[in-house]
Amino acid sequence: MDILVVGGSIAGLSAAVVLGAQGHRVTVIEQAAGRRSGGVAIDVRGRALETARAMGVLDDIHASRITANAVWNFVDSEGSVQGSWHIADELYDSPDDIELLRDRLAEILAARVPRDVVFRYDETLTGLTQDATSVTASYAGRAPERFDLVVGADGLHSTVRRIAFGPERDFLHHLGSYVGLVRGAHRLADLSGMQIYNVPGRVLSVAADNPEPVAMLAFRSPWLDYDFRDTEAQKRLVLEAFDDVSGWRVPDALAEVRACDNFYFDSIAQVRMPGWSSGRVVLVGDSGYGPSFFSGMGSSLAMIGAELLAAALAEETSVEKALRRYERQMRPHVDDAQSMALDGMDWLFPETQEGIDERNAAWRK
Repeated sequence: MDILVVGGSIAGLSAAVVLGAQGHRVTVIEQAAGRRSGGVAIDVRGRALETARAMGVLDDIHASRITANAVWNFVDSEGSVQGSWHIADELYDSPDDIELLRDRLAEILAARVPRDVVFRYDETLTGLTQDATSVTASYAGRAPERFDLVVGADGLHSTVRRIAFGPERDFLHHLGSYVGLVRGAHRLADLSGMQIYNVPGRVLSVAADNPEPVAMLAFRSPWLDYDFRDTEAQKRLVLEAFDDVSGWRVPDALAEVRACDNFYFDSIAQVRMPGWSSGRVVLVGDSGYGPSFFSGMGSSLAMIGAELLAAALAEETSVEKALRRYERQMRPHVDDAQSMALDGMDWLFPETQEGIDERNAAWRK
């Protein structure tokens, strides 16, 4: 089949690996000018380890494993440790689960993509028109093309989802929080390990032992109307949310927000949909079932979803049957992953000082 994959990050690369390996003629388009970089450490966990083995990338993922931030220390305003959380013991499904840098996982997947898969960057999808046997994709500045299947792997703010399924607000469920990330937070490089400081409804965490220090500032808030492409507006939201917080290293972290040129900001949200296919358009990864930043399962779900989609296409007698099978097999993985996120938010940044104290006491050894 001729297959268009929209999105060149973890979900899109995973789809390119497995669909290309099956002999499909795959084209991947990405709105960015090149392969996206950024993000922090991510996990490959549970069922995704089997997927990685099937893709032929498990050994490379193992070799890229990082051991930083294995203990998360909850500190007070003076930096004194009030409790410690051993991530391997409390979060991972098994000792085999792997943490590695997101950029490294993207490199590993990209190296496994078959050579005849076509990548086109700086490409903007503008429309999708379907008939009984194909999908016509329209672009900005390029003639339309026909495909047998279109795979939307373009993330939380998916263009494919908006075009084929409806407005973002119909499917994006805000979980009451926002998060900002700064990579290379060098004012905080004197720290070690993972340090977490809370005031009610807000959290600063510093992952100091990554290859470069990463600061995360998250805060509870109802839905905010902002332009997710306007970085300066996003910085202002974080600066305002922490304006009255002076404890621990918050001033240093806010200085990093003001100065950085790699700022990431988004809602803590889940994508919840009754189904992930519409005709011959199907969603994989965050575009269809993003479990939220705090689940730790986004990359794993993207890899599993790509594998299950490819397997269904190989084994069923029609595209329609394959997409139904994909949805049926993928649903339990999504439900389990999405349930994790709500628990994670409650202990990562409690809404009250009493909640912070109780959390710290529970993890005090």
